Amino acid sequence: PTSDSPNDPLPHGQGTPCPGHRYLTMNTTHRRASLIALSTSLALASAAQAQWTYINLHPAGANSSEARGVDGQHVVGSVQYNGSITRPSLWTGTSTAWTDLKPVSIFGAEAFGIGGGQQVGTIDRNIQPGLVRPRAVVWAGTANSYIDLNPDLASAGSVARGAGGGQQVGYILVGILSTPNALAALWTGSAASFVNLHPAGAQHSFAYGTDGVQQVGLVLPSNQSSESSGRRAALWSGTAASFVSLHPAGALESEARAVSGGQQVGWTRLTLDGYSEASLWTGTAASFVNLNPLGATSSTAASVAGGMQVGWAFLPDASGDTGTQRASMWQGTAASWVDLHSFLPGTFESSEATGIWTDGITVRISGWGINTATPGGRIEAILWTRTLCIADTDDGTGTGTPDGGVTVDDLIHYLNTFEAGLVAADLDNGTSTGTPDNAVDINDLLFFLARFEAGC
Repeated sequence: PTSDSPNDPLPHGQGTPCPGHRYLTMNTTHRRASLIALSTSLALASAAQAQWTYINLHPAGANSSEARGVDGQHVVGSVQYNGSITRPSLWTGTSTAWTDLKPVSIFGAEAFGIGGGQQVGTIDRNIQPGLVRPRAVVWAGTANSYIDLNPDLASAGSVARGAGGGQQVGYILVGILSTPNALAALWTGSAASFVNLHPAGAQHSFAYGTDGVQQVGLVLPSNQSSESSGRRAALWSGTAASFVSLHPAGALESEARAVSGGQQVGWTRLTLDGYSEASLWTGTAASFVNLNPLGATSSTAASVAGGMQVGWAFLPDASGDTGTQRASMWQGTAASWVDLHSFLPGTFESSEATGIWTDGITVRISGWGINTATPGGRIEAILWTRTLCIADTDDGTGTGTPDGGVTVDDLIHYLNTFEAGLVAADLDNGTSTGTPDNAVDINDLLFFLARFEAGC
């Protein structure tokens, strides 16, 4: 199912007017006619938009590998060799540019997230003879750079899951070792900086992502229903008191996985016999947008950046079950779904996208795929890359779907978006660097026209 929420401030003409929208004084009809006339003098030859390419990050000799997040040139994840434990890993663009983040003195470790030049995860520590518990850590690119984030309150351990903007988030475990309670946690680089995000009345809470301003995750209320596990997507702004429930009205379960620039992503289960469906929010439960692609049996959005969301969708196949898992990308609507799996070699039978990063020009997406060309079909870390084409906004359908070329259809679609003052038209702050400023004005129009004339 799709959502046509009128409150969705997203790319390609979806959403409400930008708060800083300032209309030009020229009559709308005359402005449109003049600009379309101008387009005839521009270079309208269809400019091929760069397609998605992929890099296989799997190190030689490894038994399996997963990429779990991306930040600029760096990708974080895990690598496992035959007969060895999982190694938290950091790549710099290729399978050979690989760094083992596991400290020599530590038996086990995992890396789960990356952001702002930091990587987060856990190390294993003995808390009593024969009992090993995880401790949240943050790295700065090397094994020995790790900092133990476990606060004194975390008697049963802790886990760091996400990083961004100098913040780290996760959860701490308190109480009885065998059945501890989980409390959502926020740090800024040290155990002493720990902030308890656990909202009043919740039984458990978990934080999974941060952009340095907001934090997301889930809470389990103490009065959870028998129909579900009670998961409720959660949003914070640095304190327990700032908690906002993102759980859509009528849904059975929901979970938020990542946040960036005011957008939150995750999944929602809407029916008792249904599966998860990829979800997008913009700060409230009422802003919920269902991203589940048409025909998909299930989906999850795992990361977000630059108005783009990534995750995976299950499409029906001959198995008759949930189908085949395929790495996926969206731009704010179910209809915008892109099958990233299709850009992998045919030997990959399934895939998952786990993280996304963009600087407005280049997009990088981390993930993994199962390669049937290898013995047993091993899991291999993958990095998808693409150069954005700002001027490719529509394929002539008026739906905001890029088509790999730049034509008058793109100009007309952008003019519609610009004249409505939608957030999707906010491209530049006057510096010609493609930096949005939460306002729609002449700077955005001039920036688009320059990119349109250049063919991308």
